[in-house]
Amino acid sequence: MRSMIFFTAASQQADVSRRSRTWSAGPKQCSQGRMNTDFREKVLQVLASVAETDEVRTNLELPLYECQLLDSIKTVELMIGIEEEFGLKIAPAEFERENWETPGKIIADLESRMQVNA
Repeated sequence: MRSMIFFTAASQQADVSRRSRTWSAGPKQCSQGRMNTDFREKVLQVLASVAETDEVRTNLELPLYECQLLDSIKTVELMIGIEEEFGLKIAPAEFERENWETPGKIIADLESRMQVNA
């Protein structure tokens, strides 16, 4: 009987400990996810403004250069918009067109640049 009580008390303590770890990690994960969503939305907002279409928001695989939504001038405008919005300066020498072929690739490239600069 005594070992049964000890086992029950130990398992309850472990359960409380597990829940408190989950709860303490929860808000961090939520705020991180919200930050990524906000970042992506802002990137898409800048891109939609430069490309002059909201289609970039709904189709993250849209081939921007093939559809002539971006060209060399608009790419520079996008770089300027990104610098103004995020403070992330991208020199033309650092630009690789393959990394900016689609809205999804632009977001991924900018996220990795933000992590490097953080």
